[in-house]
Amino acid sequence: MTFLSEHARAFLTAKPFAHRGLHDGTGLCPENSLIAAARAVEAGFPIELDVRLSRDGEVVVFHDATLLRMTGADGAVADKTWADLSALRLLGGSHGIPRLADVLSLVAGRVPLLVEVKQDGRPGALEKQTASLLQGYRGDVAVQSFNPLTVGFFARHAPGLPRGQLADLNGGGVVGRLLSRYFLNGFSCPQFVAVRVSALPHDKTAALRTRGLPVLGWTVRSEEARKACAPYTDNIIFEGFVPT
Repeated sequence: MTFLSEHARAFLTAKPFAHRGLHDGTGLCPENSLIAAARAVEAGFPIELDVRLSRDGEVVVFHDATLLRMTGADGAVADKTWADLSALRLLGGSHGIPRLADVLSLVAGRVPLLVEVKQDGRPGALEKQTASLLQGYRGDVAVQSFNPLTVGFFARHAPGLPRGQLADLNGGGVVGRLLSRYFLNGFSCPQFVAVRVSALPHDKTAALRTRGLPVLGWTVRSEEARKACAPYTDNIIFEGFVPT
């Protein structure tokens, strides 16, 4: 197991991460937009965001595999070119889909970033392009993914980037067994774990913390929920309120 540096542990646990930026769920400040990132920076909160790959190889900041919920357009992100995607608007407002490069330029190291790599298959161009962008970035940044193959890719090809395994432990016993059997060896080799807070407390995450891996809880939507999960996590990813 490769542990986090003290610097990486510090920036991953110091302040709560704004889930998809400090957005308000409307077209005025939609999730994963540049305005949501700017507002997080202004408030001093680190930013969690999602990345996917366009058809022509641009790393874009977008959560869903399909465009309908956020843009009203049909089709998948992976089937559209950057020109197609850049013409769309989020939740009927004036803000568009940014590229990861655009967010990196805007944030410019002022707050830490946590980049979720949305990969449903085997690692490939998305991971390579993301690693290339982040390894040249002057600022605190970490990557995470639900896909253990993707986490393993970063362990092998970009070991200098802090990497985390996302897990939904509400999935039951099989998921818990996978977490302990695979995620902590060479197959995935994460340096932190991010779990759904509704599954806490959980014996697996308690064991991980004992072994020295920080546990982040997602997604926390109230101060009460934050206080409830505080004994079982080292930090949170939040939305819908501003932590005090």
